[in-house]
Amino acid sequence: MRVSERDLRVLLGSAAEIAAVDDPERFQAAVLAVLLAIAQAESELLDLRAQQCLTKRERELLNRATRGETNHEIAEALVISPRTVAKHLEHAYEKLGVHGRREAARFIRETLAPAHLLHDGSVR
Repeated sequence: MRVSERDLRVLLGSAAEIAAVDDPERFQAAVLAVLLAIAQAESELLDLRAQQCLTKRERELLNRATRGETNHEIAEALVISPRTVAKHLEHAYEKLGVHGRREAARFIRETLAPAHLLHDGSVR
């Protein structure tokens, strides 16, 4: 669920209106809805920041890794060492907050795809 700035303003307005009614239960429910919306928006912002801070090389290697290529296969294709591949992937995983290829693939599928995929299938 994407939370827009407009949605947050509506929720905040609703909470203010409910506060004026002086109904503690309705006010609490409205405040919880606003806090949940804010938490969701912050989470989405963190995801976006992580995606944007990946280097071009990290995105390239991450794309290959999540398509099933081994570090050795990636290294051979790009004429770099498997250790370099591992280090780039380690940095990418850390930035995305994942712990390996499977989690990275799930993150890409659920968070980035299809809006953030290039025509060649690589992650922007």
